[in-house]
Amino acid sequence: VILRILQRIFHSNNHLKLHKRLNSIFIPPQSPSRKNKFDQEINVMSQNYAKYPQAPPYAEHSYPPPQSYPPPDAYPPPQAYPPPDSNPPPTNVYAATIEGHGSAPKHDIPGAPEDYAGKKEERFVPTGKFQDFWAFILFYIHLAGFIAEAAILLPEMRLQDVVDINVDISRHAAAVAIGGAVSFVATIAYIFLLKAFTLTIVKLSFWLSIILFAGLAVMCVVLGSYFSAVILFAVAVIFLLTFKAFRRRMALVALLIRTVVEVANKFTGTYITSIVALICSLVHAAVFILVLIAGWLKWYDQTTGTIDGIAYVAWIYALFSFYWTQQVLKNVTHVTLGGVFAAFYFLSPSANGGSSTAAAPGMPKFPTLGAFKRSMTTSFGSVAFGSLVIALVQLVRAIINQIMYQADGPLVFLACCISCFLGCIEGLIEFFNEYAFAQVAIYGKPYCRAAKDTWRLFKLRGIDVIVTENLTGSLIFVASFFIGGLGALGAFVGGLALGLEFFDLSNTAAATGEGYWVIIVLLLALLVGAVIFGVAAGVIDSGVSTTFVCLAEEPEALYRTKPEVYEAIKQAFPSIVVPVNRGYA
Repeated sequence: VILRILQRIFHSNNHLKLHKRLNSIFIPPQSPSRKNKFDQEINVMSQNYAKYPQAPPYAEHSYPPPQSYPPPDAYPPPQAYPPPDSNPPPTNVYAATIEGHGSAPKHDIPGAPEDYAGKKEERFVPTGKFQDFWAFILFYIHLAGFIAEAAILLPEMRLQDVVDINVDISRHAAAVAIGGAVSFVATIAYIFLLKAFTLTIVKLSFWLSIILFAGLAVMCVVLGSYFSAVILFAVAVIFLLTFKAFRRRMALVALLIRTVVEVANKFTGTYITSIVALICSLVHAAVFILVLIAGWLKWYDQTTGTIDGIAYVAWIYALFSFYWTQQVLKNVTHVTLGGVFAAFYFLSPSANGGSSTAAAPGMPKFPTLGAFKRSMTTSFGSVAFGSLVIALVQLVRAIINQIMYQADGPLVFLACCISCFLGCIEGLIEFFNEYAFAQVAIYGKPYCRAAKDTWRLFKLRGIDVIVTENLTGSLIFVASFFIGGLGALGAFVGGLALGLEFFDLSNTAAATGEGYWVIIVLLLALLVGAVIFGVAAGVIDSGVSTTFVCLAEEPEALYRTKPEVYEAIKQAFPSIVVPVNRGYA
């Protein structure tokens, strides 16, 4: 057995010498029959190797296959994109197809996997039809139902029946506004610093995230929440143990983030899209809360303390509509932003401008508008389908949590375990959907096809995806925490200037509720600061994930349009420029 293994390792006649050496060591002289048997095996193997002087028969299946990827001096592949002296593709074919963020020009893929061999055109050239049209229709039908529910309940509600404010909150609102202004200025400053010192900020954010998790764990210990402390401390330890893997890819992530920031600063429509999506999300959340309150006032019986059965149905429907609509708003924004960054990847010669060529015809005039148009038309069904999956998980988890709060005994423990499991599933689906919707944004695929290709991407680039996501997430987490903290500090200083008594713990302050309001001011300022930075964070996150998918699928397109960026990425992490659609079985 050992000799058979060595035979497959060495692939040469050198193992015959080793065979004789092992024979002389382990075969005693007084066993001539056994020694003759080994000599016969040597002769047979020598004859076999004479037939294959270069390699044994199984070498034709060796890895990597010679044709899987051309050597650097033969890059880009001649068949991937036509050379400059040949007939170039139609000008702006990418933009003309989908108005801002469509598929790359059609080309052949050397070494394409067998299961995709007959689907090259389908994979890289969109059909222009509405994808997952059933989800498109179903979403608008459900939204009409929620609007009808709100139209029935809201006119019967009086705000004075819900809120009774005896405190003048004008100064508190002014303090929160001051904190928001500080956070806005801090966000702009952070974006410029991120562009100038990307790698330094990525490294610093990684270490600060470890410190923050450890600090939160200590705070949980002080508050008596030992389980949360163990979880947070474990996260900090995992980050620390994986530093070596993270450090090797920090240069790549920093390059991706810097490119994304440059593109977003040039095409400010990305920030406007994120702001509009945030406003729509807040308005929808406010309407949902008012509908819940109106339903409670209408159907709650104060004498018996019960709610009619129809109220439960209306509550579940409103909750489902809330989850689905919020997910659709989030993912439409992601697909729109991803379309802009995909257009830049395939069309623009550089982020700082440059002359258009046949290989890089340049960005369309309104890339964000074209991307938004597609995300709301041909790709909206895919967005609604993927959003529906996670909305159903969120709805089931919310029902389980409600059961957990109302039950007692063993049922509480069972409901808690189910809720924890569903929370993990929800997080995994959200992580998966981020890259699946990047496929939708780039190629206009239906959701199931995008999910299949994303799973293939995860199998071949799983570590790179996880590291990229974690480094980007740690950067966003740390920045949100500190910018929110600066907002709270600004609200504190502004409140002192406006005459708020933050440290007044007298009976008068407690009786009027003043002491509680000043605490709410600081918490609101912290939240507003994090939300303001979330606008920029959403753009960065969508840009990094979309650019990563583009780079993993078609690095030759980056070589064609922006060779200097391609060379920088190749120097930082060479294996990332090998397309995932080559050599896959």
